[in-house]
Amino acid sequence: MFAKEQHQAASVKVELGLSGLDLDIHPITNVKSHGKNKRRFNDEQIRSLEVMFESDSRPESVIKQQLANELGLQPRQIAIWFQNRRARSKAKQIERDYNV
Repeated sequence: MFAKEQHQAASVKVELGLSGLDLDIHPITNVKSHGKNKRRFNDEQIRSLEVMFESDSRPESVIKQQLANELGLQPRQIAIWFQNRRARSKAKQIERDYNV
């Protein structure tokens, strides 16, 4: 299967005039992903984050650091979780407003 995908990617490169580019780094080919494994939060971590979100959707960095320490996560993971949660909350609110 991989050989077929690689052949298709090579065809895409040639058709697009990209024959000199490395398959592994060109976004059009999408043959391999070199990102780190996506880490999921466990249920306890999500419950804690949700409780915090209900009381404060934009916690200060000190609070995010404390949460990270308590939950065994990186502060950046906490910051991104809150950012994503605010976006989901806003999208749901827009959907509710539209339905009314």
